[in-house]
Amino acid sequence: MDPKHTVRPQLAAKMPATPLHAGPVQAVARLLALLDIAVEGVLFVNARREVEVMNDKFRRAFDIALGDHPDSAGIQHCVVAAMEEPAKFRAMLRAWSHQGHEPVEAELRLKKGLVLLTTFKEVRAADGTREGWLWQFVDVTEIRAREEALRMERRLTHQLLHAILPAEIVPSMLRDGRVEPMLARGVAVCFVDFVGFTRLTQHMDETKLIAELDHFFGHFDEIVDHYGLEKIKTIGDAYLFVAGVPIALPDACARALLAAIDIQALLKNEKPLHGGVTWEARIGIHVGDVIAGIIGKTKFSYDIWGDTVNVASRIEGHCQPGGIAISHAVHELVKADFQCSHRGMVIAKNHDEVDIFDVHGAVNRRGLMARLRADRSVPFSRKSQESVAIAAAEGLEG
Repeated sequence: MDPKHTVRPQLAAKMPATPLHAGPVQAVARLLALLDIAVEGVLFVNARREVEVMNDKFRRAFDIALGDHPDSAGIQHCVVAAMEEPAKFRAMLRAWSHQGHEPVEAELRLKKGLVLLTTFKEVRAADGTREGWLWQFVDVTEIRAREEALRMERRLTHQLLHAILPAEIVPSMLRDGRVEPMLARGVAVCFVDFVGFTRLTQHMDETKLIAELDHFFGHFDEIVDHYGLEKIKTIGDAYLFVAGVPIALPDACARALLAAIDIQALLKNEKPLHGGVTWEARIGIHVGDVIAGIIGKTKFSYDIWGDTVNVASRIEGHCQPGGIAISHAVHELVKADFQCSHRGMVIAKNHDEVDIFDVHGAVNRRGLMARLRADRSVPFSRKSQESVAIAAAEGLEG
């Protein structure tokens, strides 16, 4: 629960109805003693604008020496000088005056780092005569620091979850600690696998090898995100991404092919971090139904399963180095927008034969992109969705 609504200075409700300066000496002495040990900082200025009560906590907060006895104007000067935002404090006092001195609560920040939950109240006698003004505060600096630490922890948790899970399922994971598996239809499954990677591992320093993989996989991430697709995982030197899960995409195959074309263009044009090495990849794409869900307890991951995944992997294995191969099912959906040539039938796991096509490029890339972007219901960049999701989660939990 927000401490702003749970921590309340209680002294104002207990102030005597008669003026402080008019009470018996012993009563005033007892009151002053209580004020000095109170949790709150307290200042009371009477109707003649004379400072009658200023306890030690108030003095320490605003650096007023014990031997100093400033008048109300002097105290206001000390207070304004201590404020992180003096103009905001003055505006608050003006607003309080215009509201007829109704009780006002505000949170004030001092230059020294203190955060004070403050109450301003006009004190009146039983007959309505104004006795003066009471200003009390509770130091909530530690409470706000703990709240900020919790907010930072929550944000880090959200960012970590969004780094390993699709944005759409993070709320369910945060709320329930689990996500129900789903059957997704019309999903384009894309395998990217480097050619001759085993040979590279035998001839390249391991530090350089991992740096190269990280370099290229990082670019793949950006391309996949650009088209609103979902990276599933890396498996050694293979990179798996999908279009159409966890959000269904009516143009899943077209987006997946555009991403695949950009990946191959990147590998042809991007210079490796360490010269003398040529990086080529095969890309295989199939479309169909998949089961998607989260597995694992201590190191969980979002993954996909199904025959569609197996066929996409087999198609990638039959692809030419530097090329893109697609199944007949994909070809039927994209043949109007992409230049393809028929390769023939290949053997695939659990299938007698699979008809595959080689992709050579988009027929009219600019027109295709314009058509895809016209569908406002499916944004392109996933990062923008994740930023909105993180902010929304913080708003709900704050």
